[in-house]
Amino acid sequence: GIFSLIAANRGATVIAVEPSTAAVRMIARQAALNHESDRIHIVHAAASSGSGTLKMLGSGVFSDDYFRVVEGRSPRELMSVRAVTIDSLAAEFGSPTHIKIDVEGQEAAVLAGGRETLARHSPELFLELHNQLISEAGGEPSAALNELRTLGYRTFALDGVPIVQGHILQQTLVRLVATKDGHA
Repeated sequence: GIFSLIAANRGATVIAVEPSTAAVRMIARQAALNHESDRIHIVHAAASSGSGTLKMLGSGVFSDDYFRVVEGRSPRELMSVRAVTIDSLAAEFGSPTHIKIDVEGQEAAVLAGGRETLARHSPELFLELHNQLISEAGGEPSAALNELRTLGYRTFALDGVPIVQGHILQQTLVRLVATKDGHA
């Protein structure tokens, strides 16, 4: 919610995608308290590679209505959450100029669900890559970076210094900026 508030306060129209009912309520309340409800559109869903439904596990700091995608868990432990793509959001709300992706290890799936939008409109991306979560789940941490490279994006540290894949993959968690024009 805080990034949504900052962007809205600076005049941007914000589309906040959030699978957690508790977080949706929190974002809505923060938007109302800051008189930004007209600029922040909340989509109660999880971003992914395709539209439909995802099975997600309650997880995170509070483990109360915060979710992540996991494999090999009992269906009784999982919640069904609506899934949307960057491409479907762009079709509904218009082309984004900036996208923040913080999806607890599902970065590659979210990028795959935005290929058309990312290729056509080249929004600046702010990513949080959860390499350890991906590895622990049996995934490939380089998948999101490979997706970015395929789409013509270059990666930078938050201070604007170019950051290479080898360095990124050595981190448990890394925050970065990705742009097509090479200017962070």
